[in-house]
Amino acid sequence: MQYVSLIMRLALLLGMLYLSSAFAAANKTSANSPEFSIKSIHIATDIWPGFTEPNEQGAYIDLIKLLFPTGIDFEITYTSFNRTVKMVEEQQADIVLGISFNESSRLYLSARPFDVDQIAVLFKPGRFKFEKSEDFKNYQLVMQRGYNYDIALGISTPSYEVDNIITGVDLVRAGRVDAFLVEKTELEGKLNANELADMELVFIAGEPIFIGFAKNERGAILKAWWDQQFQLYSQNGKLLLWYQQHPGMTLP
Repeated sequence: MQYVSLIMRLALLLGMLYLSSAFAAANKTSANSPEFSIKSIHIATDIWPGFTEPNEQGAYIDLIKLLFPTGIDFEITYTSFNRTVKMVEEQQADIVLGISFNESSRLYLSARPFDVDQIAVLFKPGRFKFEKSEDFKNYQLVMQRGYNYDIALGISTPSYEVDNIITGVDLVRAGRVDAFLVEKTELEGKLNANELADMELVFIAGEPIFIGFAKNERGAILKAWWDQQFQLYSQNGKLLLWYQQHPGMTLP
């Protein structure tokens, strides 16, 4: 009986060792699949202070480097947002940062958003009265080119498009338009409170934004890796910790 008991204990121990080994192997496979053979990634992005700096620093770029394997060579092209989307649509770059669900049907989007745009309206006090989105149809608006905030807010009236925030603010200040639909964080990164002292800025709504990938084999590989790592880091708590260390970003 003692001999049988010893055999059973050994069998149980071997079984536990096998399960432990299998679990470790499964984790290793999960952490490294799908197979990743890409050595360089071309990112196209606008310059957003604190998020995508010209020196290849910023929260968005840091998140990219966190989730992709170490040793990747990142090439970053800085240009207008509208141009960044076209570059990836035309497969001249692999990734565009900060794209909303409504801004392109010619890209793969990450399975989950990674931040939230803070849509706001900028106007001169006394010129613009805003209570609900329907009020926009009574006014002349301006937006940055490629920022489809009108679609996100259900606005059907035509709007001016400008290439940068400074031009949009100048148009409002000169009275050429009634209001500027703008990303609040981006505006405050470009102009300080004194430069906007004669304006009123009102938050309207948050819009989730995604990573956009080129619709080709490379883009599919990059998207699969990003989605898997984003989910893995969400489950193990590393992503929440990272977002807590970057208060300018919102984990949707």
